[in-house]
Amino acid sequence: MNFTGERVTPDIMTPGHPNYPTYVEHMARYEFCRPYVGGKAVLDAACGTGYGASYLADFATRVVGVDVDHDAVRYATEVYSKENSAYEVADCRHLPFASRSFDVVVAFEFLEHIQEQEQFLDEVTRVLAEEGVFMLSTPNEEPYNHLLEEPNPFHCSELSLEEFQELMGRHFSRFDLYGQRQHPAFLRSQQLEARVGELEARMQRLPLVVLRGFIPDALLKSLPPGVLKKIYGWYRGLMPQAGPEAGDGRPSSPINNSSAISVSDIEISPTIVADATYLIAVCRK
Repeated sequence: MNFTGERVTPDIMTPGHPNYPTYVEHMARYEFCRPYVGGKAVLDAACGTGYGASYLADFATRVVGVDVDHDAVRYATEVYSKENSAYEVADCRHLPFASRSFDVVVAFEFLEHIQEQEQFLDEVTRVLAEEGVFMLSTPNEEPYNHLLEEPNPFHCSELSLEEFQELMGRHFSRFDLYGQRQHPAFLRSQQLEARVGELEARMQRLPLVVLRGFIPDALLKSLPPGVLKKIYGWYRGLMPQAGPEAGDGRPSSPINNSSAISVSDIEISPTIVADATYLIAVCRK
């Protein structure tokens, strides 16, 4: 399975892949709900390729992952099955489980993909135990789209913070809201590294005459013939390549820092809800 722009697939789970941060953001949500699943029966609604359900199975008594995509469920079954986990093809708007079957239900980055949000939440409250916990995430419409060049074509019903609060209030007696975003300190470090990379790329393209300007005239006159060009060649050899081939003179691509990001670089907090990229709700019936 390959990344299409939305579903987390195995190819983006490798540090260095341009979309690796997407995978890390998803894993941060699963790590966030870890304290809620210990010793519990858990349903991962819209589980995708199963990586998150597999993580939860290390702590829960039982985990069931469901997804409408046959290929995703097949992959999850082949790669992530454990003694206490299972994966099934199912429509989350019509869950094939008895009422009060699960202590915890999680649904990350699914709500925005369906118009029938009320119907889905009705199903969640049906299969959730009386003292159960439901955790879900969805994009925070305005901050999320502010980061995009164009709307996400896979989303059909994104919600504002106010709309999200109203929707949760219609289905749950209690819920706590959290915001999720890449930590500002991490973003600043990324910007700094990008600027350094741009500077190095520009320096590599400096012509020989500019390099000559950095060498004092007295030293330059004492150099044997051809030495300056050798110094220039040495200098060019040490700097990062400007393109696919050494010395091709083309500008370098922006530095890909995706390998540097980790779950610790993702901030999830109740204090950043208004401006966060994603919204997370922890709900109780």
